[in-house]
Amino acid sequence: MAKGIRYTDGQKRDALSLMADIGGKAASEQLGISLNTLYKWRREQPIDEAPAQEQEQTQEKAPANDAVESLLKREDLADVDELTAENERLRAEADALRAQIARLRDANAKLKDALRSLLALDG
Repeated sequence: MAKGIRYTDGQKRDALSLMADIGGKAASEQLGISLNTLYKWRREQPIDEAPAQEQEQTQEKAPANDAVESLLKREDLADVDELTAENERLRAEADALRAQIARLRDANAKLKDALRSLLALDG
């Protein structure tokens, strides 16, 4: 189909239904509608108007998705715990470095004062 063609809502629904059946790329090639346009239509489509087959597939996958999400959450929690521990360690290191910098500044100031005193004695 050529560029600039206006499609009715029904044509869009049919295209999205075909996309749900055979996939986006195949539907795009078969209909002569760009894949980006099909994805745009799908994003713009209200949820309650989603093709019936797509809704059924979503419902069928729900238990499997719940199990995967549960596992991911456990893995994510382990990652969060690990990152939290690393963050605490890095904060402690940063605090130790700040304390060391403060000690070095104090030592530097004392050395400068001692050097000024020596130079004043020579002068």
